[in-house]
Amino acid sequence: MNSMRSIIAPRLLCVSAMLLSGLSERAMAVEGVFVTVGSGQDVNVYGVALSWAPWGTWPVGTDWSLSLRPTAGVAWWDSRKGESNKSLGAVSAYPIFRLDMAPIAGMVPYLEASVGVNLLSHTQIGDHHLSTAFQFGEFGGIGFAFGDKRQFDLGVRYQHVSNADIKKPNDGLTYPSIVFQYRFDSR
Repeated sequence: MNSMRSIIAPRLLCVSAMLLSGLSERAMAVEGVFVTVGSGQDVNVYGVALSWAPWGTWPVGTDWSLSLRPTAGVAWWDSRKGESNKSLGAVSAYPIFRLDMAPIAGMVPYLEASVGVNLLSHTQIGDHHLSTAFQFGEFGGIGFAFGDKRQFDLGVRYQHVSNADIKKPNDGLTYPSIVFQYRFDSR
């Protein structure tokens, strides 16, 4: 157990430092919280994450905007297959590019994409051999914001997590998920 802590603690510190180094003083307040539920390749994924104010927002045309916002979260992976290593925990940090489109019937459609990092508690889950605790992740998603102040988001993502062949075997995990977000400071 101590050897696991000696491996995970420095990596958690590095991921946290990377995320916080990009946050400006005014953007330190948490802007929202979101939950994700996904499933793929005989693994269920349940997560919760925090988002902060955008690092930047840029107009695209007259009614659209592009933003880049930091997020950090934790997830629980639960295998439906295999006899050993039935679950693992993950800590993640993702900068999310989001394209908000013109409102349609009071809702704002959006597209999002990201490439981030994950730190896993184990390198195997069920029949998947991930080889390294450090994993990259990328996703693409689509959804819409709604509510009186557009404080709610509902979307879907298609996500892939792997170590980019740093070490083999590199089974990775690919899964679709549903994402629901609540923003505290909505406009």
